Amino acid sequence: MCIFVIKKVLRKIKDTQEVTRTIEYKYADTDEVPVDKRGKTAASTVTEKLTYERDRIIDHVLAAKEYPTQYAAYKAVADANPYGSDTEFAARKTFYDHITIKAIAPDATPAQKAIVRFGPWTSKGGEATGITLSDAEKAKDDKFNLVNSPDVTGYAPDNATVEATTSIDAEAPDYKVTVTYTPAPQKAVVKFVEVDPANTSKVITPGLAEPVVVTGKSEAAYPATTATSVTDKIAELVKKGYELVNNGFQPTDKFDKDTEVDQEYVVKLKAKVVDIPSFDPTKPASNDNPKTNSRCNTNRSK
Repeated sequence: MCIFVIKKVLRKIKDTQEVTRTIEYKYADTDEVPVDKRGKTAASTVTEKLTYERDRIIDHVLAAKEYPTQYAAYKAVADANPYGSDTEFAARKTFYDHITIKAIAPDATPAQKAIVRFGPWTSKGGEATGITLSDAEKAKDDKFNLVNSPDVTGYAPDNATVEATTSIDAEAPDYKVTVTYTPAPQKAVVKFVEVDPANTSKVITPGLAEPVVVTGKSEAAYPATTATSVTDKIAELVKKGYELVNNGFQPTDKFDKDTEVDQEYVVKLKAKVVDIPSFDPTKPASNDNPKTNSRCNTNRSK
């Protein structure tokens, strides 16, 4: 009696899987953002890519039996080309992918499932753009890093930090994170100062009146009421005996993007000079002399 022993012929192929996290930085698509920036990129995108590998082990004897047509096609290529050559590898991968798809299908038969075995996923080196990975992460990495959102002048992110992750499953879907930037709070101050009538570059009284303070957001126009508030304050000071030298406020300006320094405007005024005729003591009754009950006040009101 002859006994035939059919030896298993196993072949391995490396499966590669990549999982990517993309962090985009965008201006908010809202009315408070200038039209030319709405929804546009605010800073460079950060990407991290994790790579995994595993062995896919194929039983050639079972595969040839289950899929004779596909096996014959592969064997014809394999017989004509060295094992591991580009042509042979491409044919082998096509054959193995066909086997694998059948084996993992919901309706796969026990015979089809038995053809394929998978090894565990193993993390390989990570790659990134926009951030720097350590040498250890470049060699082996299975987590996404903590990434601080970049500064965008005049704007604030809705998420200051994109947190690091725990170990990522090799078969997890790609991640996408969007950090949105909105205009930061801003303040502008209009100051009123008294200057020397003889030298208007010299400030005598820096706080002649309470300043006009206006608040808003980066790159927004000043409220229309700001110019009116400045004009009304000047009118009050004129009634108190001052003359306008220069109104430094520019109503057509807008809030800048510097959140550290308030915008400042200066309105210069000087005391109004009133000529008072001299008193002639030899003519106490003369109408040319100032009256004793005159209310001309040469003191400047503060």
